[in-house]
Amino acid sequence: MGKKNFKDLYRRIKREHGTVTCEISVFSDKFNPLLRYAGVIIYAIDGKFEWENYEGGKAYGRRGRSFYIIIQCTDKWSDDYYKPSGQGTVHDYLLKNVIGIESDQKRIACGGFAYLYGELRFSSIWLNVLRTPQNSQKFVIVSVVI
Repeated sequence: MGKKNFKDLYRRIKREHGTVTCEISVFSDKFNPLLRYAGVIIYAIDGKFEWENYEGGKAYGRRGRSFYIIIQCTDKWSDDYYKPSGQGTVHDYLLKNVIGIESDQKRIACGGFAYLYGELRFSSIWLNVLRTPQNSQKFVIVSVVI
């Protein structure tokens, strides 16, 4: 489940929920355009579009559903989280920190993004597939005007 079949995934979510809405996590940080951020949009956990988190993390005991968005400022995080994708990145830490699940457990279908130096970057491929050096640095860059 992931980016490759997003159209089918979206249709299943819409069929199950009737409408598709997003929820910004209460564990998200307030935006400041001068800082760096990492974010994920969770579509499913364990193939389910609604879940209750008993894995751990800040959201332990809370419920969630498809299109759950987590955005956190990364400026005060350890430099270890800024390694290339699949080697201890901010998205791995973000998922573990909030949901308590490692992205490499193949349990979460999600998309990742980052806001760095005035640019919004999307990098989801490594969140949903087996990690290899060939797919670890794929970004789409979008300029953000503030």
